[in-house]
Amino acid sequence: MGLLSRSFSIRTSLTPDQIAETLNKAIKPGSLFALDLPKRNDPQEFRGKVRATTFDFVGRNQFRNSFVPIVHGDVTPIDNGSEINVKLSMHVYMLTFIIVWFLISLMGVAAIISTYLEIEESLGPAWLAGFLPLGGLAIAWVGFSAGIEPATQFLRMTLPPHIPKAQG
Repeated sequence: MGLLSRSFSIRTSLTPDQIAETLNKAIKPGSLFALDLPKRNDPQEFRGKVRATTFDFVGRNQFRNSFVPIVHGDVTPIDNGSEINVKLSMHVYMLTFIIVWFLISLMGVAAIISTYLEIEESLGPAWLAGFLPLGGLAIAWVGFSAGIEPATQFLRMTLPPHIPKAQG
């Protein structure tokens, strides 16, 4: 589990085909990285692709949150149901943006510090520039974290829990 990813498993009494059918009804077909704002009272809160034994989807928000997690699931049949291994992670475009932001802002901070060291003056308020790289990471983390609970709740509410049959 990383800073910008989460993993968990869900066991359900549904077969893989039933899971695909249930999710297809609840998830609007579409791209994972698109501007798709839902209309008021739109029942489909998520957009993505559902296949026979895998799915990928993202939340559809009333506002643009590029850091919302992508939910990827692998469905495996088990006795009396299925097990779904779920991974929430950030889109590769956004991870690339964060890395570039962090490196460029780090170079900017290094340039500010080296300038002040050359002129031998105190940094004054320029030390606040050190928060620039961390600020970008914090914004990404907050945006990602805001999407975890809705996606997790959606899966847990949409797919009934696995109840093992009694032995005997």
